[in-house]
Amino acid sequence: MFGRLLGRAAATEAVSTATAGARTTFYRGVSKAELADIEATGALRSVTGAQGKYLAATAPEAAVFGERALALTGESLGGVIRVQLGRGAARDVTALGRIDGIGEAFFAPLSALTNARITILP
Repeated sequence: MFGRLLGRAAATEAVSTATAGARTTFYRGVSKAELADIEATGALRSVTGAQGKYLAATAPEAAVFGERALALTGESLGGVIRVQLGRGAARDVTALGRIDGIGEAFFAPLSALTNARITILP
């Protein structure tokens, strides 16, 4: 796992900075295959057995995180999505701190993403 894990209180504080109304907004850079899966299912799923998804605080940071992670497997960025979580689900997100000089990163278990509102950004 990248970065350092913060306690639940620190994670809640970090998450609350992105909160608007009853939903908390994150972003994720995705591969072409993951983007196609989201378009087909409307959901964030794990096709590789991963227990969750890494998220970013802003769309530009998500794009950079995605590009770097996908480059390790020879893939390219398929797009960036906005992930909005209800307050209850957002409490299960772990703040990982500032990663690789890019920005704040988070890890959301799949259980927190079950009812996520997902928007594919242009």
